[in-house]
Amino acid sequence: MHDLDKEAMGRRIRQIRSQAGLRQWELAKLLGTTQSAVHKYEHGVVPEPRRLVELARVGNTSIEWILTGTHWENGSEEQTRLDPEILETAAMLRGT
Repeated sequence: MHDLDKEAMGRRIRQIRSQAGLRQWELAKLLGTTQSAVHKYEHGVVPEPRRLVELARVGNTSIEWILTGTHWENGSEEQTRLDPEILETAAMLRGT
C-alpha cells in the first residue's frame, strides 16, 4: 500500500468545502466538530471515519476519493461519484 499523501487529501477536503460554498466553521458544524479541526483536515490531518463519511456525502464523492484521489469502484479521479446503477449497467455490458 502506498503512503497517504496528506497534503493532497487536505486539498481535496478544501475543494469539497469550497464547492459546497461553506466556510470552515459551517463545515465544522455539519461534521460535528470545530473550525480548528476543519483547518487541520485541510492541512493534512486525517479526519475520523464518521467525519469522512459526512465529507463524502457533502462532496457527493467517496471516502476513497477524499483519501487517495481515486474511486475504488472504477479508478476514476473525478470527484463526483457515479450512481451505483450506472456502475451496475457498465458491469453488465462488459460481461456481454
